[in-house]
Amino acid sequence: MKKYKYQKGYIALISVLVLGFVGLTITVSYMLLGLNSSEMSLEIVKGSKARALANACGEVALKNLKQDISYSGDETINLGDGFCEIYPIEINGTTRIIKVEGNIDGVVRRVKIELNEINPDVLESLWQEVDEF
Repeated sequence: MKKYKYQKGYIALISVLVLGFVGLTITVSYMLLGLNSSEMSLEIVKGSKARALANACGEVALKNLKQDISYSGDETINLGDGFCEIYPIEINGTTRIIKVEGNIDGVVRRVKIELNEINPDVLESLWQEVDEF
């Protein structure tokens, strides 16, 4: 019967393998976190652009309403890499309500504008981003 000698370095080899696995796991985790972070950053940028589109549509609606008091809205405007919608303008007593929506690649922001006066100057009482109309 043969006797086997314990070879030195066995523990060192196992330690290197375990440390390599731990290092690889940490590296992959950081890469996944980085990907997730850049996706979230892209959504934030798209949200900002969609809000800017909604505000631009609000400005267009105000300009059109100032030029033509009977302007009713209900139009879609393509701007850059997205579009915005001006919903039909609502009249509630002396207040006109303009609802606009900006859309960039499916990221949507909505703005509601309430006007108390149109002539001689536009006097808005509310200009605010909302979740739903």
